[in-house]
Amino acid sequence: MRAVQKRVNNTTGTEQTRYQLLFSRKQDLYKKLSLRAKRTSLKNFCTQTKNPYGIPYKDMVKDILPPSELFKIMDQPEEDDSQSFANRILQELYPQIPIPFERQPQNLTAREEPFTKNEIARIMQKVPIKKAPGFDGIDFIVLKTNFRTHPEILITFYNKFSLLPTLGKILEKLLLEQLNHHLRRNNLQHPNQYGFRTNRSIEEAILDLLDKINSAKNSNQHALMMSLDIKGAFDHLQYTSIKNSLDNLKYHSNTLETHIDILSNRKVAINASQGPATWNVGNGCSHVVCARVL
Repeated sequence: MRAVQKRVNNTTGTEQTRYQLLFSRKQDLYKKLSLRAKRTSLKNFCTQTKNPYGIPYKDMVKDILPPSELFKIMDQPEEDDSQSFANRILQELYPQIPIPFERQPQNLTAREEPFTKNEIARIMQKVPIKKAPGFDGIDFIVLKTNFRTHPEILITFYNKFSLLPTLGKILEKLLLEQLNHHLRRNNLQHPNQYGFRTNRSIEEAILDLLDKINSAKNSNQHALMMSLDIKGAFDHLQYTSIKNSLDNLKYHSNTLETHIDILSNRKVAINASQGPATWNVGNGCSHVVCARVL
């Protein structure tokens, strides 16, 4: 096919037309042979599979069978419904590990200014429009359109500290900006923290590491580097640990109190045919933006 394609490119007139027809015929034959090979390999793979509910079966039925049928295949008792099964999934994914969080009532000593239009606009420029919405069905495209036409609605909304799924994500980003501003202004961030910081990046961490290695070599000393990767670090981070760290800042303000409130009494849900299954969750920060500052 490549040789025929080259002749098509290097010829003109009737000869080029002849080679174009030849290339089309060869291309059609190639597609037929590819489809035949695909079907033959799938047939052989399925024939050699001993488990009737193995990989071939799961691949074929994953978009066809409703959840209730899949539960039966997984040897669940008939009396169990999809909601109870979803509850077991949530309990397995989010085990409850109690860590105490005790604090004395605090008097607010710092009151921030209300959120401004520019603050919300800066967040709106960064939100991903392709993310799935929450239970309310409101996605970021709706929020961006609303803010572009009627910005006063969101300004009033966020200054009342209400919380809804996608709206709540923007609120968390606004609160995070205020908290990060306080941390930067008071030099409370660790000097070796490069991630989730303004004007810092992983490249700076690499340059800092190279400087330390070169410094050790120039002074005839040994340099040892250990690279640690904590598996599921963000998935297992405890909310009470975050709240304890926030409380230790001794920054008694609306922003900090709202962060602590957001991390309290959180629930995760799975939609099932009998209704949503909910579970109290105390760890994992896939959507907890404020956890990234610690």
